[in-house]
Amino acid sequence: MKNTLLSLIIIIGFCGKLIAQDIYSVKDSLILKNSVLWEFVGTDNMAVFSLPYNYSPQQSLGMDITRECIDMKLTTDAKLQSLVTSARSKGQVLILAGFWYDSDAFSGGKTPYPDCQLLGANPQADPRWNAVMSRWKQIASLAFIKNKTDVWINPWNEPYYWDGTHGYTNDMWEKDAKAMIDSIRGTGAKNIVVIEGSHTGQGHAVIIERGKNVRQGRENIVFDLHAYSSKWNISASAIRSRFQAIRNAGNAFIIGEFANNGDEVSKPVMDACRAEKVSLLAWLWGQYKEPFATSFKQYSQAPRNQTTAAAMIETESISVFPNPVQNKLMLQGLNGNRTYIELHNILGNLEYKTEIENKRSVSLDLQFLNHGIYILQIRQMDKLTNLKIIRN
Repeated sequence: MKNTLLSLIIIIGFCGKLIAQDIYSVKDSLILKNSVLWEFVGTDNMAVFSLPYNYSPQQSLGMDITRECIDMKLTTDAKLQSLVTSARSKGQVLILAGFWYDSDAFSGGKTPYPDCQLLGANPQADPRWNAVMSRWKQIASLAFIKNKTDVWINPWNEPYYWDGTHGYTNDMWEKDAKAMIDSIRGTGAKNIVVIEGSHTGQGHAVIIERGKNVRQGRENIVFDLHAYSSKWNISASAIRSRFQAIRNAGNAFIIGEFANNGDEVSKPVMDACRAEKVSLLAWLWGQYKEPFATSFKQYSQAPRNQTTAAAMIETESISVFPNPVQNKLMLQGLNGNRTYIELHNILGNLEYKTEIENKRSVSLDLQFLNHGIYILQIRQMDKLTNLKIIRN
């Protein structure tokens, strides 16, 4: 049975219904949507402060990622579920970012601004560390979040003082990042974890120097930089050089904040992100000033992921059978050139790969797989074919 897809999907059974979802993952320095490099564009939100969180406006602008600021003590599970449900219904990746703790802006909160903020803190040296990480373990374990690839976890907002003082060291950054990730992974959650740079999120050098250490033995790690003027008021070419150095060190990353509603430098950041296909989120939805508001709207609506989209065009000559499959899966219609075959599970994890050459058909023995739904990826030259496979 031939079953080709223009985009990868996973099928999740929920209340007797079938729901199609994209798969998001990290491989080396790349952030992937359905196993293909993806450039996201989005915005930071404050729905926990009762600002609108109907994502239709962002969706209409072509945005596909949102970073929501939450209070680590007072944002309830019910509120989190409403955020996730709303974002998911509009096809938005949702980054949950820990911003405040016990803020008096929330009902029952006791800590006034700015003391409630986590920004500038040395995480493990902060008295709220244990409580915050305990809450993240609870959040990561929630059924509507755990191992759902469209929800990313950003444990701590803008840690470490902006100029590197107050006892900051790169050793501290590395130690804190590992502890953050390992605490969350201890729940069994494999969601993408977003770790910010040093110097209140603006410092990129530590990611180049220590990012490999943080990633070692840990999957689905994305680093986050906040491109504000104190560190990023430089030319687009200089920003691109930073981006290239981060990627050359093997790190996947995003720009999680920039522009400060339009008061900060913006065009060089946008130019560099578009040229290097770096995902970009602007601060703060609903408060964008002109001329930035129009400029970022145009940026969001401009074509992107064009190379990726072209690579996803199916080669109709390739067929697989039987599907559903029990043991042996036959592939026919290969072009005889070198062919790379990968099989991914619904979480985007690689289950099997092989490389063949000078063949137009091949039989794969899949009896080792658990029953379920998988994505078969076949790459030949510049053609990429993705097939949904069901193992009975």
